[in-house]
Amino acid sequence: LIGWMVARQADRMAEMSFTDALTGVYSRLAFEERMQEEVARHFRTQESLSILVLDIDNLKHINEKLGFRSGNAAVVAVAETMQHVGRSGDVVARLDGDEFAIIAPATTTEDAARLATRLRRRLHELRASSKLIPTLSVGVAGTDSVSEVSTESLVRTATEAMQMAKSQGRDCFVSYSGE
Repeated sequence: LIGWMVARQADRMAEMSFTDALTGVYSRLAFEERMQEEVARHFRTQESLSILVLDIDNLKHINEKLGFRSGNAAVVAVAETMQHVGRSGDVVARLDGDEFAIIAPATTTEDAARLATRLRRRLHELRASSKLIPTLSVGVAGTDSVSEVSTESLVRTATEAMQMAKSQGRDCFVSYSGE
């Protein structure tokens, strides 16, 4: 019995380290592991792979103006929307407080840009009924747009594209074009 209880507790701890407690999506640790797996799959199959890095616009303002409960509700709403808008094979992860990522296997950069558009459109629809729904700055990169395919290069270029979206006024997306 004790052995079973210890094994059960170990399983629960492992699950907790791979799941974000607030949103229920993958954690940063799980994201990093899945990215490695998906890049390896890309090299085996030569299928496209894209990543979206998303930053919730002005989450700090929501937290300061309306409180952390409202900020947490906004984070959860974004995570749920990402899960509903994406395909079943897409991997949604929370990287830190206001930053998320979506791993989109078998997806070109152009198709990932369409996913970003659908996601932003859905958030705008939800925002019409609740001002707690934030906007997003999104960066997109894919194996068809980077010169060196690796986990690091994909994450770096998608993050750079997301930073460009933020610098362009937020509430938009930028696709990394490799230029």
